[in-house]
Amino acid sequence: HGDKERGWVSTCTSIELGEALNNGYKVIKYFRALHYEKWDNELFKGYVSEFMSMKIHSSGFPKEIDSHQKEEKFIRECQEKFGIYLEREKMIPDKAMRYISKLMLNSLWGGLV
Repeated sequence: HGDKERGWVSTCTSIELGEALNNGYKVIKYFRALHYEKWDNELFKGYVSEFMSMKIHSSGFPKEIDSHQKEEKFIRECQEKFGIYLEREKMIPDKAMRYISKLMLNSLWGGLV
Protein backbone atom coordinates (compact mmCIF):
# COMPACT_ATOMS: atom_id res chain seq x y z
CA HIS A 1 0.00 0.00 0.00
CA GLY A 2 1.06 3.55 -0.66
CA ASP A 3 1.11 6.41 1.82
CA LYS A 4 -2.32 7.61 0.71
CA GLU A 5 -3.86 4.18 1.33
CA ARG A 6 -2.23 3.86 4.76
CA GLY A 7 -3.19 7.34 5.88
CA TRP A 8 -6.21 8.53 7.81
CA VAL A 9 -7.87 11.69 9.02
CA SER A 10 -7.88 12.31 12.75
CA THR A 11 -8.79 14.92 15.31
CA CYS A 12 -6.33 14.99 18.18
CA THR A 13 -4.84 17.13 20.89
CA SER A 14 -1.31 18.51 20.80
CA ILE A 15 -0.34 15.93 23.42
CA GLU A 16 -1.57 13.04 21.26
CA LEU A 17 0.04 14.54 18.17
CA GLY A 18 3.36 14.93 19.96
CA GLU A 19 3.26 11.31 21.09
CA ALA A 20 2.47 10.12 17.56
CA LEU A 21 5.40 12.13 16.16
CA ASN A 22 7.68 10.70 18.87
CA ASN A 23 6.65 7.22 17.70
CA GLY A 24 7.57 7.83 14.07
CA TYR A 25 4.23 8.90 12.61
CA LYS A 26 4.33 11.64 10.00
CA VAL A 27 1.86 14.44 9.36
CA ILE A 28 1.46 14.86 5.63
CA LYS A 29 -1.32 17.42 5.69
CA TYR A 30 -3.36 19.17 8.33
CA PHE A 31 -6.65 20.95 7.86
CA ARG A 32 -6.97 23.12 10.93
CA ALA A 33 -5.26 23.86 14.22
CA LEU A 34 -6.87 25.57 17.17
CA HIS A 35 -4.37 27.37 19.37
CA TYR A 36 -5.33 28.97 22.65
CA GLU A 37 -3.06 31.53 24.27
CA LYS A 38 -4.57 31.15 27.72
CA TRP A 39 -5.02 28.03 29.79
CA ASP A 40 -7.56 27.78 32.57
CA ASN A 41 -7.75 24.63 34.65
CA GLU A 42 -10.55 26.15 36.73
CA LEU A 43 -13.04 26.66 33.88
CA PHE A 44 -15.09 23.50 34.45
CA LYS A 45 -14.01 22.78 38.02
CA GLY A 46 -17.35 23.76 39.59
CA TYR A 47 -19.37 21.80 37.03
CA VAL A 48 -17.25 18.66 37.38
CA SER A 49 -17.16 18.93 41.17
CA GLU A 50 -20.94 19.28 41.38
CA PHE A 51 -21.78 16.30 39.18
CA MET A 52 -18.92 14.13 40.45
CA SER A 53 -20.09 14.57 44.04
CA MET A 54 -23.64 13.79 42.88
CA LYS A 55 -22.39 10.64 41.16
CA ILE A 56 -20.40 9.50 44.19
CA HIS A 57 -23.30 10.25 46.55
CA SER A 58 -25.73 8.30 44.38
CA SER A 59 -23.29 5.39 44.08
CA GLY A 60 -23.17 4.94 47.84
CA PHE A 61 -20.02 3.79 49.58
CA PRO A 62 -17.99 1.11 47.81
CA LYS A 63 -18.58 -2.39 49.23
CA GLU A 64 -15.14 -2.56 50.85
CA ILE A 65 -15.97 0.46 53.00
CA ASP A 66 -17.66 -1.33 55.84
CA SER A 67 -17.04 0.83 58.90
CA HIS A 68 -17.58 4.38 60.11
CA GLN A 69 -13.81 4.89 60.20
CA LYS A 70 -13.42 3.78 56.56
CA GLU A 71 -16.29 6.05 55.55
CA GLU A 72 -14.55 9.01 57.19
CA LYS A 73 -11.30 8.16 55.41
CA PHE A 74 -13.08 7.86 52.04
CA ILE A 75 -14.80 11.24 52.49
CA ARG A 76 -11.56 12.90 53.63
CA GLU A 77 -9.54 11.47 50.72
CA CYS A 78 -12.12 12.61 48.16
CA GLN A 79 -11.81 16.12 49.53
CA GLU A 80 -8.01 16.17 49.89
CA LYS A 81 -7.12 14.45 46.62
CA PHE A 82 -9.86 15.67 44.31
CA GLY A 83 -11.56 18.64 45.97
CA ILE A 84 -14.85 16.70 46.03
CA TYR A 85 -16.91 17.45 49.12
CA LEU A 86 -19.12 14.59 50.27
CA GLU A 87 -21.71 14.29 53.01
CA ARG A 88 -22.18 10.93 54.69
CA GLU A 89 -25.97 11.28 54.89
CA LYS A 90 -26.17 11.72 51.10
CA MET A 91 -24.27 8.48 50.38
CA ILE A 92 -27.39 6.59 49.34
CA PRO A 93 -27.44 4.38 46.22
CA ASP A 94 -29.79 5.79 43.58
CA LYS A 95 -29.35 4.30 40.10
CA ALA A 96 -31.37 6.98 38.33
CA MET A 97 -29.46 9.87 39.91
CA ARG A 98 -26.15 8.12 39.27
CA TYR A 99 -27.09 7.69 35.62
CA ILE A 100 -28.03 11.38 35.27
CA SER A 101 -24.88 12.65 36.98
CA LYS A 102 -22.70 10.35 34.86
CA LEU A 103 -24.51 11.53 31.73
CA MET A 104 -23.84 15.16 32.68
CA LEU A 105 -20.14 14.45 33.21
CA ASN A 106 -19.83 12.58 29.93
CA SER A 107 -21.85 15.22 28.06
CA LEU A 108 -19.39 17.92 29.06
CA TRP A 109 -16.47 15.88 27.77
CA GLY A 110 -18.31 14.82 24.61
CA GLY A 111 -19.14 18.41 23.79
CA LEU A 112 -15.47 19.36 23.77
CA VAL A 113 -14.08 16.67 21.50
